[in-house]
Amino acid sequence: MRILDRYILREYLRTFLLGLLFFVGLVIIVRLFDKELGRLLSGNMPFTDWLRLVIYHAPERVMQAIPAASMLAPLFMVGRFSRSNELTAMKSAGISIYRIIAPMLGVTLLVSLSAIIFNDQVVSRANWTAKQLERRSRSPKDRNIFFKGQEGRFYYIQRIDMRSRTMRRLTLYELNGDELRLEVFADTVRWDDDRWTLLNGWSRHFEGGTEIEFQPFELYEIQAPVRPDLLAGSDARPSEMTYAALSQLVKYKKSVGQVTRKERVEMHHKIAYPFAAMVAVFIGAPLAIYFGQLGAASAFVITMFIQFLYWGIALATFEALGENGRLPAVVACWLPNLIFAAIGVFLLWQARRKA
Repeated sequence: MRILDRYILREYLRTFLLGLLFFVGLVIIVRLFDKELGRLLSGNMPFTDWLRLVIYHAPERVMQAIPAASMLAPLFMVGRFSRSNELTAMKSAGISIYRIIAPMLGVTLLVSLSAIIFNDQVVSRANWTAKQLERRSRSPKDRNIFFKGQEGRFYYIQRIDMRSRTMRRLTLYELNGDELRLEVFADTVRWDDDRWTLLNGWSRHFEGGTEIEFQPFELYEIQAPVRPDLLAGSDARPSEMTYAALSQLVKYKKSVGQVTRKERVEMHHKIAYPFAAMVAVFIGAPLAIYFGQLGAASAFVITMFIQFLYWGIALATFEALGENGRLPAVVACWLPNLIFAAIGVFLLWQARRKA
């Protein structure tokens, strides 16, 4: 069995890596002609920045390709075993289909665990860097950040500069129910760890909808309502943040009563999606027994069709339901894996008799 395990692992890894290279290349080429080539031809981005943009998007393409490569590998390999009668020889020696796919599942588990770290630490950071390159190619825009704080306060900030630890044009609104009680404006804000220093502004106090006091100021200090590094980080899309940063952002948003559905969905997605590779093996191996005689072309078509069902329908639908609050985030992200894994287990059970 050790000889057989090494043989299966060698064939599986070789097919998986070739499939991964193929799908990554396919996705990169499609994206080049669909979007990224247009950026270069528009003349708004230097060639060196454009090339870096393609490189920084590459880790995300790898993550997108891992489930497809994990499905193509058993489809192609077990199908070849079937066509060359190697599968028949294994069955004659008393080796079940479960024992044949066990080495594939073991190595795919390691791939999935590695993909969790890769997705969190490499893909997220690369996506963020790519976003900064895209911004450099456009005219600079103010951030225009608006958020809800505690005790009925709302904040609007035109721009945050993390290097100088300053903010430009802050407006603070304090409500009592639906009634405006206080408005504060500052042209510039500096912050320390737990204090904001407002410079060159004014405050207006209201009672019963009528202004009762107007007071200009040159310097005014308030207790820091948020951490500016978190506030600036919220400008990033959830896919551009690590799991730790998302967790921190979710904790803060919950403390001030903000909605966190998208962030929580992305947190669970970072863990659940890499395990789609294992689900792909559960489905790919039994399908190879049913359709393996049709050859490599059929393996590719089946892979693309199932990836469309998983990625284009199940994953997109359930995660959208999670972001809309129709499903808990953990259910929305893991349910596609559970559904397809159940289908794979059923197909595997049926294929045992055919094998």
